[in-house]
Amino acid sequence: MRRGRGGLTLVELLIVVVLSMVIVGSVLQILISSRRTFTAQSATIVGQQSTRMAIDVLFAELREVSASGGDILSMTDSTITVRLMRKFSVVCDTIWSGPQPQVVVYDSLGPVSVMGGGNTFTTDSVLIFAENDEGLDSDDIWVEAVITSTDNTVDCTSGDEGLLLEFSGQAATFATDEVQIGAPVRSYLSYHLGVADAWQPLVGPVRETEPLSFAYYDQYGTVTTDRTLVSQIEVTVRTGSVVLNSLGQFVSDSITMVIHTRN
Repeated sequence: MRRGRGGLTLVELLIVVVLSMVIVGSVLQILISSRRTFTAQSATIVGQQSTRMAIDVLFAELREVSASGGDILSMTDSTITVRLMRKFSVVCDTIWSGPQPQVVVYDSLGPVSVMGGGNTFTTDSVLIFAENDEGLDSDDIWVEAVITSTDNTVDCTSGDEGLLLEFSGQAATFATDEVQIGAPVRSYLSYHLGVADAWQPLVGPVRETEPLSFAYYDQYGTVTTDRTLVSQIEVTVRTGSVVLNSLGQFVSDSITMVIHTRN
């Protein structure tokens, strides 16, 4: 009596191999497609986050600009240079007895240097807070003056490192308002906003062609090239990526916002 032997014929084995390859190929195709979709979605999200972050940064910076006050130093369709309130210190002594008004400000507040390096006050306009009557809020004012010279060898009466600011020929500016010890002092730093590899990066990645553009309008909504008349700045940010979407196009995003300046 012959016993039967189980097994597969060559044809059956080939069918199993072909079916397995089809299944594995389908699964791989799904995985590849899912991976591409995930990559495209991730690139889209990064682009959207970059554009919105750039707009947030530019809005916060340019909203402080006063064109009529001379805060726009230069402007093109791809870059803008502005001065922004960044320098800060506190009055630690006042000298009104001489022919020129002078105040001494702290060079550092405790462990924090408030005027180190590029943040040192220079011969630029400065705002000094005059509280006048401490019991009233209505007479408080920021006195605007122009520093004519500085001296870093003068210390505060407390012995802390100080910086003397002189305001030659501006006695009348301080005549009616009282600047007291402890008054805050603010001044400007210049910032260049645009696209370049050598500057300090804020957001990215951005598109290689026309990643950032500016348009300038006066108070009537008319395009202007006069930086003192700018009332609105239209900013467009465009991001780019090397990732392709489902249509075979590079993933990109853009956003445009109109920012009203402080005039």
